[in-house]
Amino acid sequence: MELAVKKLLRPLTLRPISTKARSMNYTIELEIEKPLSEVGALFGDEQNLAKWQPGYLGREEVEGKTVLKYEKGKKTIDMIEEIHLNELPGEFTATFRFQGMEMTVQNLFTEAGDNRTRWITHNTCKTSGIFKILVWMMKGCAKRESLTFMENFKAFARPEKDSMTSAPRPPLRDAPGDEESNLRSSWQLRGLPPAKLSSPAKALPCHQR
Repeated sequence: MELAVKKLLRPLTLRPISTKARSMNYTIELEIEKPLSEVGALFGDEQNLAKWQPGYLGREEVEGKTVLKYEKGKKTIDMIEEIHLNELPGEFTATFRFQGMEMTVQNLFTEAGDNRTRWITHNTCKTSGIFKILVWMMKGCAKRESLTFMENFKAFARPEKDSMTSAPRPPLRDAPGDEESNLRSSWQLRGLPPAKLSSPAKALPCHQR
C-alpha cells in the first residue's frame, strides 16, 4: 500500500516534444488526351505555369536559390524550388519548401495509347516543429490541392478540337482550404477516367511544378 502511494505522489516527468520531421505519402493518377511529347513540352514550359497554377507570379534567383512567388489573397508567398531530375517528357521531380514544410513531387508521364498520356504523381510531404502535429489533419487537403493542380493542367493541355466542339473552358480552380495550408500542401509541388488516389508503396521523400 505504501509503495502504491509513493508511485502516485512521485513528480510528473514531462517528455520534451520531438522535433523529428514527420511525413505523409500519397499518389494521384489521371490521363490526358494528348500525346506524351506534347504534354511534356507544355508541362516543362515555365511560360505556361500561370495558365494552370492559380496565383503564380514568377520566379527569382535569390542567393543561388530558385524562389517561386505566388499571390494568395493579399499575400505574396515565397516557395523555394529544388529540381532533382528533369527528364521530360518522362519525369520531373522537385522539392518545394515553405515555412517548416517541404514537399517532394515525382511527376511520371507515360504513353497510355490512342494519343493519350498517363500522369502519375508520387507526393511526400515532410513537416517539422509545430507543423508535424498537423500533418495527418492536412493529408486530405493536400490530396485535394494536388488533384486540383493536375486537373487545371489537364484542362489547359486538352486538344484544341475539344475546345472547339465542347463548352467553354472553365476558369482555373483554386485549391481548397485556407491560404497557407494550400501552399504548404502544394509544394508546389503540375474528364477521362476519374483520378485515382492511393498510398504508394514507395514514394519519394506539400506542389506541382
